[in-house]
Amino acid sequence: MKIFFILALAWHVSTADDPCHPCHCINQNIACSNSGLTAVPTSTFRNLPNAKSYQMLDLSNNNISDLPQDAFANLAIQTILLNNVSLVSMHLNAFLSVSTNLTELQIADNKIKTIPTALEKLKVLQKLDIRNNPIVGSEFDDKVFQSLGNTLKEFHFGSPTISQWPLTLTHFPKLEVLDMDGSKIQWLPFTAFHGFEFTLKNLTIRNTELFQVPQAISSLVHLQTLNFDNNVNVGDNGILASAFTNPDDVSGSSSITHLSLKNNSLTTMPSVLRKLTRLQTLEMDNNQMWYISDNSVINIQSKNLSDLSLQNCNLDRIPHSLLRLSSLKSLDLTGNRIHSIELNDISQHNMTKLYLSNNPVEYVSDDAFRNMPDMTEISFAGSKLKHLPHALMNIMTSLKTINLDGCDVECTCDLTWFSGKIDLNRIQIIGDCETIEKSVEDYMIQRVPKCPP
Repeated sequence: MKIFFILALAWHVSTADDPCHPCHCINQNIACSNSGLTAVPTSTFRNLPNAKSYQMLDLSNNNISDLPQDAFANLAIQTILLNNVSLVSMHLNAFLSVSTNLTELQIADNKIKTIPTALEKLKVLQKLDIRNNPIVGSEFDDKVFQSLGNTLKEFHFGSPTISQWPLTLTHFPKLEVLDMDGSKIQWLPFTAFHGFEFTLKNLTIRNTELFQVPQAISSLVHLQTLNFDNNVNVGDNGILASAFTNPDDVSGSSSITHLSLKNNSLTTMPSVLRKLTRLQTLEMDNNQMWYISDNSVINIQSKNLSDLSLQNCNLDRIPHSLLRLSSLKSLDLTGNRIHSIELNDISQHNMTKLYLSNNPVEYVSDDAFRNMPDMTEISFAGSKLKHLPHALMNIMTSLKTINLDGCDVECTCDLTWFSGKIDLNRIQIIGDCETIEKSVEDYMIQRVPKCPP
């Protein structure tokens, strides 16, 4: 009973000392997520000392179905997170006190059926996320979007209820980032991006029923990043070259530097890569590539391609054709079916990072990784390697991280060849021994020096 009284007293003192209760104030943030709230704690905000010094309010993962009038009185918050709170409605003046301060609003994963008219009051809003609400395309209110158009730079939307492209997006002439995540849309009008053709830099289109890359993308003059992922109806014939070529650009090249084509239905490197001469990053994870021919890699014309990701592409060897990509610095082949690494499988001079995690690798040639003086990180995590490959000595002068997590490494005195030639203060080895309850790194530091010469 005495212990219970002490604990109760401690709880009372701690909550009394916390002016943000039932939330927590951390630096300039008010953290209220996962607090079991059924309403916005308006009384807490009204009585909060130095309330206007806080910049971010997180109310996510609660059960707040409605925002009352002036729900954030006494605050001067710049960012409000209201994701996954079962929000259904909000008062026209819900954001009254923060209307000239709020620059970012997230109301994703809720039950909102129409674009709230309360958003009209937000005078400086730059980022808006309304993803995964049951809003149909016809309910994207023209008046609300028109009022946001003077300031909005980033917009995230998408849900299974959307079957047509919301033409009201044309009211966003300053838009730089557009993210559509999820819809039943099968085609986009050529005018889909009208109004922000010269401002949009980052476009994401994923989880749709599209059958091809929309031709409308060709109108985006300064597009740098295109994430076109999880559109499983799109096969090789759906990656249209004309969608990447601005008809007004006599050079015929694209401004795109980052292209992601993850989890579509592709079997080869698309020919459109010939037009992406500025490409630096290419991600084609979760496509059934099986084999990558020299002819398909020839499509990559960019001399600046530094990062290539081919995770889970069903490859059974490191494609020899990738040797053509001399500018590569990072290659990710995680989750394929690669069993061995031969002498000439990989030798890009500029390579710094190589990821071979979750491949059934059993053999690495002693002569692999030669002429790769800048390699800093290599991962064999989840492979079938039982011994440290001798080929690591070929990149030892630059290597900083070796990942062997999930490998059954046999830690014995046979490792003296390795530990005697490296600086364990400089190189991190991740992973545990299979033969003893120690990490590989600790075994080398503590046990190997005691091994007989």
